[in-house]
Amino acid sequence: MGQRDFMDLTHYRRNLRVRDVYASLLRFRRIGAGLSIEDVSAATGIRANYISMIEKCQRRPRAALARIETFLNEAERRQEIAS
Repeated sequence: MGQRDFMDLTHYRRNLRVRDVYASLLRFRRIGAGLSIEDVSAATGIRANYISMIEKCQRRPRAALARIETFLNEAERRQEIAS
């Protein structure tokens, strides 16, 4: 294994960990807000199976990230107000 191969592998592992953490946080926040995947899907216009795949680390969020984050932020704020 050459130096470049090792660097590519290290970069891949680091990105995989970030993706794992993001997926866990997304699921944690969604469940904490009392929302189903279908609720997030309906509110954001993102297919439910795509959201599920993000949560399982099978897809990268990319463009969906901003819409999901905005929706979850609003849902958490509404939940705090209601408490």
